[in-house]
Amino acid sequence: MSAVTPLPTPAPTRTDPSTFSARADALVSAYPTMVTQINAAIDTINADSDSAAAAAGTATTKAGEASTSKDTATTQAGIATVKAGEAVSARDAAISAKNTALAAESSATSSASTATTQAGIATTKASEASASATAAAASSGATKWESGTSYVIGNVVWSPTNYLPYRRITAGAGTIDPVSDNTNWVAISATPLPAASTAVDGYLSHTDWNTFNGKQPAGSYELTTNKGSANGYCPLDSGSKVSATYLPSYVDDVLESANYAAFPGTGETGKIYVTLDTNLTYRWSGTAYVQIDATIGLGETSATAYRGDRGKTAYDHSSATGNPHGASTADIADSVNKRYCTDAQKTVLGNTSNTNTGDQDLSGLLPKSGGAMTGAITGFKETAASVAASALDLATANVFYKTISGVTTFTLSNVAATGTVSEFILELTNGGAFAVTWWSGIKWVAGTAPTLTVSGLDTIFFYTRDGGTTWRGYVAKGMA
Repeated sequence: MSAVTPLPTPAPTRTDPSTFSARADALVSAYPTMVTQINAAIDTINADSDSAAAAAGTATTKAGEASTSKDTATTQAGIATVKAGEAVSARDAAISAKNTALAAESSATSSASTATTQAGIATTKASEASASATAAAASSGATKWESGTSYVIGNVVWSPTNYLPYRRITAGAGTIDPVSDNTNWVAISATPLPAASTAVDGYLSHTDWNTFNGKQPAGSYELTTNKGSANGYCPLDSGSKVSATYLPSYVDDVLESANYAAFPGTGETGKIYVTLDTNLTYRWSGTAYVQIDATIGLGETSATAYRGDRGKTAYDHSSATGNPHGASTADIADSVNKRYCTDAQKTVLGNTSNTNTGDQDLSGLLPKSGGAMTGAITGFKETAASVAASALDLATANVFYKTISGVTTFTLSNVAATGTVSEFILELTNGGAFAVTWWSGIKWVAGTAPTLTVSGLDTIFFYTRDGGTTWRGYVAKGMA
């Protein structure tokens, strides 16, 4: 009969938390082996008991045969006289057979007693195993499974069938033992777990547990060696900002210098260089700085764009009505070819008879078509119009103004033909609050449409000299 392997010692105890998990795992892992060995021992005992019973039956049969032989011998006594020698031999054989039967009967009785003893031992071992399982399960937080009891997800019980622990994976009650109920229960450790390694899942020792407990799982962190490296991550500076060193070139591709002489000796392809003294832009050709567009610089020469603040002042002045300067005839020098017209003279010039009543020389007046104008123009005025929708009719005004309150697409009409300049000013309030789409052909400063002010006023000047094929656009942002 196979021996039953004892349970591992010492047993887990709550007084020693550092070894409790390892000892409890070892104890629970040993139960399946013990149950298997106990079942094997019971099978062996049952087999021995069956053999003993069979031997006892054989002995009984032999005893019956011996009794029959004795009766036969008595009955045939007369005949035995004739064959005395044969009868004596038969009697001796019968006595020998009887002794053999008695010995077999004694052996059977002994085997049956042994079987009974082994069965008692097996029962005791099974009881001990059940008690150990109960104690181990109780010490690990498990309770005995009870039919009809309601369990929640995560409850741990031990089965009264195989004494192994099971964990509840659905909420509810049931009458099926966890051994046979894979829908609601999962075995916590049906077989002993191996030690964990690089290739095998298993248990960790308390040393390994202390090493890895509280650590980040693989893939949820970056190594410090990857900081600032290719395919790694970008560090932050003392101000929690990303240094320009780690940004692509286009993020920092506009560089400002006090003047042209302050540019780097060798530039970089793809970057734009701006001179703060002239507001001109340049690019690096590979050997020298090349000005991008001479017309985009601010200044008061023919090669620059006029300052927006001064243009606004001029515009406000030109839009004023009446006599903003308070000029009078006393401010006009009365000399040859430089004379002012009195009200009386105006009446004469505008008389309805179409005849001159005085001596007026009109030879110096500018004709309606052609001719050249000299001298200063004062009191110049332009028509301003509010844009109700998005259409700009250049036949109605030279100055337009609009507050942007939604997505807007501007259109133009009545643009002068090639050879004649069409120009106008567009004031936009809150132009950056919604998307604004412009008509085609606009050439902006630096080649990019401006980012308009979300809450405030922007003044934009446009002009074309080729019938609207190409427009030049300049913007003065954030004006009061």
